[in-house]
Amino acid sequence: MNRVIDFSLLALVLSTIWMMGSSRLITGIRVLIFHGYIFAYLTLILGEGTIDLRIGFIALFNWMTKSWLVPHLLIRAMRRTEIRAEHKPILSYLTSIVLSVIIFSFSLWLLAPERLHFRQRLPSNIFLPTAMFLILCGLLLIIARSNALMQVIGYLTLENGVILTGLVLARDEPLLLEMGILIDILGVVFIMGIVIFHIGRTFESIGVEQLTLLKDD
Repeated sequence: MNRVIDFSLLALVLSTIWMMGSSRLITGIRVLIFHGYIFAYLTLILGEGTIDLRIGFIALFNWMTKSWLVPHLLIRAMRRTEIRAEHKPILSYLTSIVLSVIIFSFSLWLLAPERLHFRQRLPSNIFLPTAMFLILCGLLLIIARSNALMQVIGYLTLENGVILTGLVLARDEPLLLEMGILIDILGVVFIMGIVIFHIGRTFESIGVEQLTLLKDD
């Protein structure tokens, strides 16, 4: 079982690094869809060998939200703005890949098992490092990208790291935690979809640097 969890977590890491090095918005959306499947699967297998109605509902809600609803909203925003890729990021894609590898290495060092003292046994030695990696990579995307839609993807990646932490640290009562976070993220996606649409319609671009052109008459 631990090998399956390790493989799933490594899949999260590798897909995120791939996303960090891609200019295509659809790549980021597809990675988020893939993350949704992994999160739903992890929710099921972390249920201490039992799958009750509560755990099944959390897994289903994870899958529907992360692999269907949120990506659908992002694809819709992408099509309305007619922007398919980001060509002028603040940090180059090669730099982003290198930084993401450094972030993962730092997370492994900082959250090594010998440094942690938890009462409960963690399902994997790389569980918390992977969560920290997703949080920091999400922050990096928000900072290093000038495209508003890619920044939303960065926020969603950050949120995935928070939920991954909640899966193991709040295993007894994860439902309220996840429901609260997912409801918040849906609200953010709706708001950002509206903002991105209006930025694209006004400036024919969704680069956030265009906001500096706004001023009072």
